[in-house]
Amino acid sequence: MVIPSFTRRTILGAATLLGTLLRSFQAMSSDPIFAAIRRAEAADEAHRLSGLVSLQIQATGARPSPEWMAHRAALTEARSTARMALHELTPASFKAADALVSYYAARVARTQTRGAVRAARRRLRVVFSRPGACRPP
Repeated sequence: MVIPSFTRRTILGAATLLGTLLRSFQAMSSDPIFAAIRRAEAADEAHRLSGLVSLQIQATGARPSPEWMAHRAALTEARSTARMALHELTPASFKAADALVSYYAARVARTQTRGAVRAARRRLRVVFSRPGACRPP
């Protein structure tokens, strides 16, 4: 029987690869709502930042380029798609329900408008009235 000799580089490389794989498996959840929340948060943030850039462009007195306007429209479409995908899901666990409520609370805290509060309540009412939905604790 031949025992391979491992170098320090091989052991560190294997440990790094194994650590990355273990972290990715831990981050994976059986409930798709967590991934949908992450996508919606990322789309919201990208749309918010592009709005700030548009405001800076307009503050200088210039008009945004057609390419920028097309990019902003694509971001708006991606945000709408991510939100609709999230709204179609039903939380099946207390953890998922709590994450969904936290997502909407963060959205409301960012905008701080009564319309956002009403829209968040309406969306949550619809989601939690579905059959099989788990209500947050």
